[in-house]
Amino acid sequence: MAAGVHYLRHSGPNKCFYLGIIRALEHCLPMCWSNKVIIMGDCEPVLKQLNKIWQVSSMALEYKQVMGLIKKYKEKGNEIVFSYLSENNSEYKNIDQLAKRSHKHFLTILKR
Repeated sequence: MAAGVHYLRHSGPNKCFYLGIIRALEHCLPMCWSNKVIIMGDCEPVLKQLNKIWQVSSMALEYKQVMGLIKKYKEKGNEIVFSYLSENNSEYKNIDQLAKRSHKHFLTILKR
């Protein structure tokens, strides 16, 4: 299991979510031992694009990068699943709380 945080001050949430997925997939590929990788998140538009429910428009470059990484995972015999996690989900609440604490901690470190 792995988790990552990716934040760009001047990017919107969709781009940040895409970049976070890209970094997570790049990081996990060499150590992937499971035949199913599940990526959960709360960015419904991106998840619908990656699940081919919605068309991709402005994030086409990021979408292509994710699709290229998925192809590499499939070559290793892995399946990638994208799953929406609503804010009401208890797992989401735990992750959100951890992310907020981490964000506070990073800000404290940067101010030193």
